[in-house]
Amino acid sequence: MKLYHYSDKDFKVISPKYYEKENNITQIPCCSFYLEPKPEQRLKNCKYCYIIEIPCSKLYDLREDREKLKIKYQGNMSLLLRYIKDNFLGCIYSAGFNIVILFNDIQVIAKTFK
Repeated sequence: MKLYHYSDKDFKVISPKYYEKENNITQIPCCSFYLEPKPEQRLKNCKYCYIIEIPCSKLYDLREDREKLKIKYQGNMSLLLRYIKDNFLGCIYSAGFNIVILFNDIQVIAKTFK
């Protein structure tokens, strides 16, 4: 599965550590990617579009939530994401558009200038 990340920073590896301060709700470092190569409006003017590839089987799909984790963790996002982090590379969820968050460093396979 191809995923897209937008930034004004020049990366070879995209690391959740770079985004730690942005993840203050769950205290779990992660970085965001998009399933479609069209970013949301606020990212439209970013300088770079990074492309990575991840096997679908390595992501937990919270949209379907086959393991009923949202029920199991009763809205405790920190515990839910810790479980996902321990068992998957990341997860897919919807916030009006599909987003993937990854918990580990990921090598960039392609970069385009916008």
